[in-house]
Amino acid sequence: MGQCLVTYTQWYYLVNKYQPEGCVHNIWSTSDSAILQQICVFIAKSFFILRIRKLAKHNAILFLFVPAIIGLASFALHLKPVYQNPLLTIYDPTTPLYWRVTILLTISTDCALLTDLAVTLSMCILLHQYKTQNSMMASRSMMNRLFIYTLATGLSAILFETLFIACWFAFPGTFIFDGVFHVMGRVDVICILAAHVHSLP
Repeated sequence: MGQCLVTYTQWYYLVNKYQPEGCVHNIWSTSDSAILQQICVFIAKSFFILRIRKLAKHNAILFLFVPAIIGLASFALHLKPVYQNPLLTIYDPTTPLYWRVTILLTISTDCALLTDLAVTLSMCILLHQYKTQNSMMASRSMMNRLFIYTLATGLSAILFETLFIACWFAFPGTFIFDGVFHVMGRVDVICILAAHVHSLP
């Protein structure tokens, strides 16, 4: 569904409204695809938090839901000025609403970054504990592969979240950040699929 909305957005701007004066409105499909992506991101983070909770057998892990929920709420709040002001000039640093959108999107991305850092660190600590408690060579080898997989998927999500923040502040008034934003959600979904495949016998 999200890909269909993105495709429609590209058709709208590149084909239907290819004139410069026709590209000043923020079409509805852009925001709707972002909403679907954020839902997928929250589901992905919830999946990994619950998996860590199951492995660690400790309810304190559930506190990782706090930044994840704050991030989702901040993103939802940022949509209000976007829908109320459908012009793309809302992303112009000279407009009054720009900094409100910037603060809310930064909080949302920072919370996602914090959640991924905590999830990656927690998984690495758990895997290291299991590795030290098990002296069998086959088990230790499997733990090493899981450790590398955890680092690879966790650092991938962290990289794109950091890149999004960097692009937002380094290139204000442009839409370079938008390309990174649409990749972020797909990275989380791919991590879930990879985790499922990795758990198959």
